[in-house]
Amino acid sequence: MEPMNTVLLPTTVVGSYSVPEWLERLKTEYYQRRISAQHLAEIHEVAIKAAVKDQELAGIDIVSDGELRRDNDVDYFLARMPGVEIAQTAKDFYFDYYDAQVLRPLPDRLPPSPLGLAADYAFTAGQTSGPIKFSFTGPFSLAHRLRDRSYADQRELVLAIARVLNAEAHALAAAGATAVDAVVTHALFPAEICKEMLASGIRSIRSTHSVPHFTSAIALDGLFADALKDEIAETTR
Repeated sequence: MEPMNTVLLPTTVVGSYSVPEWLERLKTEYYQRRISAQHLAEIHEVAIKAAVKDQELAGIDIVSDGELRRDNDVDYFLARMPGVEIAQTAKDFYFDYYDAQVLRPLPDRLPPSPLGLAADYAFTAGQTSGPIKFSFTGPFSLAHRLRDRSYADQRELVLAIARVLNAEAHALAAAGATAVDAVVTHALFPAEICKEMLASGIRSIRSTHSVPHFTSAIALDGLFADALKDEIAETTR
């Protein structure tokens, strides 16, 4: 692979990799107690190796693990987060969301990699000689999926989750991650928050055009137009 400092416009992927039917079926079988966690972990590793190779063959400069270990954008983090309780971990379908709750404040003392994402990063880094991209969901989105029985207001819960994510970000840096970027769907925060984020070490902040904001950099109108055209075509057949 060409060194990144010689690539004018490096290419990468956004979001989750397409999950094949066989992987959906095996994930669901795990949540229905039909296969073991170890078996599922081995399946994930095979799928990630294939996804990385797929991206390299396509000429992608910055590859990812496709987020193939994750069942959705929330549960993979909440199930690993110290202090979060999930009474029922079985699912009818792997993509279903847990009923997760916080009954007491999240612990202040955290292990070096509280969510274990650094190990996921290291595995993917071992599958390619080029740079990789690794993402995790922000604290507000995670807090939104929790039933809070401990904090006086949601802001306190969001900040507590942010501390856990901050610890994990340091673990990712120790594992070899070189930069942190923030990508936001709906940017609803003031300029002061952006200054704090950049001061904390975040390299860049980009949001979609769904909400007018000085960080807006990702256009959605074309995507919405294509989706609307497809919907109209389906309804007029």
